[in-house]
Amino acid sequence: METKKSKFDPSHTLVFLQKTDKEYVKFKDKFSKHGLAFKHARYIFFDVPELKKSGYYTKEHLTFIEAHEVAHSVLRHTKTSKYTEAEADFLAVLLCDDAGFNKSARLGKREFSSRNGISFNAFQKKHQDSVLKKIKR
Repeated sequence: METKKSKFDPSHTLVFLQKTDKEYVKFKDKFSKHGLAFKHARYIFFDVPELKKSGYYTKEHLTFIEAHEVAHSVLRHTKTSKYTEAEADFLAVLLCDDAGFNKSARLGKREFSSRNGISFNAFQKKHQDSVLKKIKR
């Protein structure tokens, strides 16, 4: 098991779980429910074998996933919905852009529509003000 601090918010710890880690079995159900990565408190857990299998174990993907999970914290999301996932994707693109992770930001924009049923630009036009208000509280 590898751990490191988030490059977006050092109060978050990234945990990369492999099948060989004894903890992996405990988290397998969580990954089945939440996907290839999920956040719990200030920890972000990554399912390394499944990320590799699906082709998402690249620097750009991992950075975007990390930004997405940190965005959930920044936006104070407590429940998952289609809209909160879109908000997290939107803010993740902005976080990646602001931090200079341009390839990850482009990836997030490119995948936005297939993940959220709306283009990044359309979401930005319609919801940017409300999303940004949430982080300025």
